[in-house]
Amino acid sequence: MTAQEKYFLFFLGCVDIRFRLSIMKKELYFERLLMITISPIPPELLPISKSRAIRLLFLGLRDGDDSVIHFISRTYQRGLLPDDVVRMLDACRFWNNNQNIQVGESATVLRFLWWLSQAQKSNKNFVREGTLLGRKITLDPEMLNWTIKDLLDPERVPERTSQLASVATLHNPDRYRTFMVSYPHHLAITYEVLDQWYEYKRFQQKVPLPAPGIDATIEAQAKAFLLALRGGGWQFEMLQQEDFPFAYIMTDGDWALREARKRWPSLAEHESNRFTEVAKAKSDWAQRRVIDSADHRVIQAITMFAMLNRYKVKDIMRVTRHPKAVAKSWPAFYMFLDWVQENGLK
Repeated sequence: MTAQEKYFLFFLGCVDIRFRLSIMKKELYFERLLMITISPIPPELLPISKSRAIRLLFLGLRDGDDSVIHFISRTYQRGLLPDDVVRMLDACRFWNNNQNIQVGESATVLRFLWWLSQAQKSNKNFVREGTLLGRKITLDPEMLNWTIKDLLDPERVPERTSQLASVATLHNPDRYRTFMVSYPHHLAITYEVLDQWYEYKRFQQKVPLPAPGIDATIEAQAKAFLLALRGGGWQFEMLQQEDFPFAYIMTDGDWALREARKRWPSLAEHESNRFTEVAKAKSDWAQRRVIDSADHRVIQAITMFAMLNRYKVKDIMRVTRHPKAVAKSWPAFYMFLDWVQENGLK
């Protein structure tokens, strides 16, 4: 064997060793990633899905079935329920006795119950609070005569929300349920909940009442936060519009803003104009100013970002002017951060 041939074999051996080491390194990384990602977060620290809970409560109210009210009341601590769910729960419980319905800051609860009030001709008065007072909410009795296409038309519903299509489908699925190539995220949830509800009603003795389950969006954000906190890097994908504030604030933001503007223009019509709200919050953070946003998603994101930057939980409360606003979707948020800190995950 010539020296050239020996060198060539040696070179191939080095390449093979480097390749094997590379594979091992990747396997170890993904094993570590898996360990971090599936870290058991105590379930009581994560909120139930308010989207599913509100839809189930609506179906119970529509059918005069109190089982959802009793199930949620028995299963979950009231103080750990998202505020939107509490508003819907109370409205359903006292629907027949109260003319004034407290909807808090929830546009979903407002739209759902307004639709039912119009359909029943009960003419309820809906009392708004906080960020909902300044939001534009298109509510026209003529909407009850619109098609599903009309209810999803951004020219007719400037807020570009699928909530009206959802409540119409929940109220009268025979008329409104329709096949689409691609469903808006929350309309897809509506169809899932509706199917579960009818299965439950059909086989009531054999099929349990559908449970709202944990909020999958918040759970994914919590896991991505833990992964980043433990040095596992950034592993997160924006699946729907409620992921945008988290994705923007936890990264450089430009990619998230470009994608969100294209996919979800309705973000401009939420508790705040989230396109500008997240940018202002990030700027205020950079300049060491108190974050004055009252948007629960923005507060959650900037608070987790502060913890990534080595802020203690006791100091984080001073970062934002409206820390309690997180209760709209995640009442146990600060309990979750305490758990993170106490378990040495920072």
